[in-house]
Amino acid sequence: MKKYLLCTLFLFSFSGYSQPSIQWQKAVGGTGVDTFRSTLQTSDGGYIIAGSSTSVDGDISGNHGSSDVIVVKLSPLGSIEWQKSYGGSGNESAESIKKTSDGGYVIVGSSSSLDGDVTGNHGFGDFWIIKIAGDGVLQWQKSLGGTNGDNGRAIQQTPDGGYIVGGSTSSIDGDVTGNHNPPATVGNSDYWVVKLTETGNIVWQKCLGSFSSDYLSSIAMTNDGGYIAVGEVQANDGDVTGHHGDFDYWVVKLSSAGAIECQKALGGSGWDAGRDIIQNSAGNYIVAGYSSSGNGDITGMHGDGDGWVLELDAAGNIIWQKAVGGTGSDFLYSVRQAVDGYILAGDTTSNDEDASGNHGTDSFDYWGIKLSAAGDVQWHKLLGGSGDDSAFSIIALTDGNYLVSGHVGSNDGDVTGSQGVVDGWIAYLANDLAVNESSPANKFTLYPNPAKGVINVSADAGIIGTAYVIYDQLARIVKTGTLDAENSIIQVEDLSNGVYLFSLDGVQAKIVKN
Repeated sequence: MKKYLLCTLFLFSFSGYSQPSIQWQKAVGGTGVDTFRSTLQTSDGGYIIAGSSTSVDGDISGNHGSSDVIVVKLSPLGSIEWQKSYGGSGNESAESIKKTSDGGYVIVGSSSSLDGDVTGNHGFGDFWIIKIAGDGVLQWQKSLGGTNGDNGRAIQQTPDGGYIVGGSTSSIDGDVTGNHNPPATVGNSDYWVVKLTETGNIVWQKCLGSFSSDYLSSIAMTNDGGYIAVGEVQANDGDVTGHHGDFDYWVVKLSSAGAIECQKALGGSGWDAGRDIIQNSAGNYIVAGYSSSGNGDITGMHGDGDGWVLELDAAGNIIWQKAVGGTGSDFLYSVRQAVDGYILAGDTTSNDEDASGNHGTDSFDYWGIKLSAAGDVQWHKLLGGSGDDSAFSIIALTDGNYLVSGHVGSNDGDVTGSQGVVDGWIAYLANDLAVNESSPANKFTLYPNPAKGVINVSADAGIIGTAYVIYDQLARIVKTGTLDAENSIIQVEDLSNGVYLFSLDGVQAKIVKN
């Protein structure tokens, strides 16, 4: 009987996840249009963010004309340490920034310029790869593509020091070969994956997709040395099989040389667009995007359009799928693994169910959502003001909190300091498990939480000498001891990463080991 009661209490304790709160926020930009697309935490605890800007004032300097790629370095508390603009007289935009082994960064996006920082443009719009030093100094740049539209979306450094780059192309010339769309259907596009040397020279390139319109949104390295990509495809021919109708998520696994090892079309009869993919610690794939289907692979829709998240095994089979959102329009653009599940970001017009708390009427808010490892919703958070606000990146920080970024059209609600029509906006979210956590009875406090090596217990004098117990998620006892002082230290270095229940004097609290 006692064991049954313990399990019930334990499961109840872990079901009560609360929304994180904004610890600080920062609007960055000028009087033009400024947006952030990709964010990293830096080795000094600060942040580096890439996006695009048309501003020539405010926080933005160095614009070359029209829209430039911008990179902004922030301190751990959000102060601007430096900002750089890259581009020419045409339009440039950044989609992804990643760290490089030399302490610098590599950025991919698109460019239509033939001057300024840009050389080698093939026509219309090219993939544009920029390599910068840790202080933002431009080291080299590369334009890749053909005479039609080429849109770079994702980049990552490979173990040989080179890079894997992904996006979409409608070109059939220049650097591009193998496009599935003949000249008569120019305007349709393929996934385009390019392997580069460390100085940006092409090692190999591959066009993947159907004979219709296909758009790659995300590519990542896999633990076997290959690559996994996701986006959307429109037809059931070419490299694509199993298409359901309209656009489907299309997940394609490539070898280290770019050969297709397996592919999977996922969705229903509506519009389904994959936007981000990661390989999780189990070796499976987590895919996020959005869906307007309520059939096929998709169940549990809340409205006309929902965020849609899946876990796939190595062969592309669905382990679980989850439609998340409300009765409005809900979109997910970013997914990252957290210590005990997944965090995702996007935007939503909903104000109910998994997306309640909208700050505007029929306008978009930033939307952050936390899922368990099995895909269950643990919390959601809407951020923004009365205008349209969209989040494109979320990251789990080393302190257990989260940073979410994108752009805002608001200057009210959660947003202060906006300087133009659209500004880049960063919000630091304090996780309820990442701050000093007092017990419900205020008998003790645990910190830091999450913990790496030790948990400090600050307790009332009246419970000194009381035994404590730590349980795992299956209600198994993993550690016991006695509180021997008002400020005690418990070693947790030997515990596996995950979520635990700490029980002392009849009071329970969640702790996270990472």
